[in-house]
Amino acid sequence: MSHPNTLAQQQRDLLQAIFTTNTIATQAINTPSINLKHPLNSHALRGLQTYQANAAASAQRSLQTTYPVIAQLIGDKAFTHLARDFWASQPPTRGDLAHWGGSLAGFIAQIPALQTEPYLSDVAKAEWALHSAATAADQAADLATFALLTTHDADALTLQLAPGTALIHSDFPVASILTAHLYAEPSFEAVGQKLRQKSPEIALVWRQGLRPMVATCTAAEAAFIGQLLTGTSLLAALESDELAASAAPFDLQIWLPQAVKCDLVLSVTDL
Repeated sequence: MSHPNTLAQQQRDLLQAIFTTNTIATQAINTPSINLKHPLNSHALRGLQTYQANAAASAQRSLQTTYPVIAQLIGDKAFTHLARDFWASQPPTRGDLAHWGGSLAGFIAQIPALQTEPYLSDVAKAEWALHSAATAADQAADLATFALLTTHDADALTLQLAPGTALIHSDFPVASILTAHLYAEPSFEAVGQKLRQKSPEIALVWRQGLRPMVATCTAAEAAFIGQLLTGTSLLAALESDELAASAAPFDLQIWLPQAVKCDLVLSVTDL
């Protein structure tokens, strides 16, 4: 029986061989001079090749699950090539593929053939934010805590946002692109018009219950939410330079009930 430490090292080596394209094992597979006639060598290498092929296919499926809108935008064939190139360039470093793919936006931005669709990178950022929200730790709403708003000063309180809440600022209508594909709203025609007009948008990502959500966010809302994400007090968020610079009205009494209803704000906490 193998020693536990030896077995653990063997498992690590196997994962490295599967997920890394430039390992010695992979180089050996592609080396014509290797003695493939030796039955042990031949069997081991064929086994490793099978593992690698299966791992690459699993990685591609995982990536398409995480980035369904990107896959729709560029088409299945192009996405297959993108996934393979990404896997070769930035292979998984962990056995759980749910943690792989966060750098796809930057990878897309470096591909010359995709520069004709410059919004793709921002769409990928938003899709990764949706994926991160879906896998974030659960947190239940606590409506009783909103009573603190009547008993404490605003500089001693903050609002607890839903797990995975994120903001994606884009020079393109990234939120509309996503909602058109995910929720059929707005229409693709309307999104096309926004693209032609080069309409910038801010995408708000959060989790409503167990469902990751995305919506268009106003500059004032984004400024306020962005402050809350830093852990600042409610008063500081309302009086921030970012909110003042948005040059748009923001009424907490109108915004907060809507944010609670859609599970964006879960509770009030004291600092």
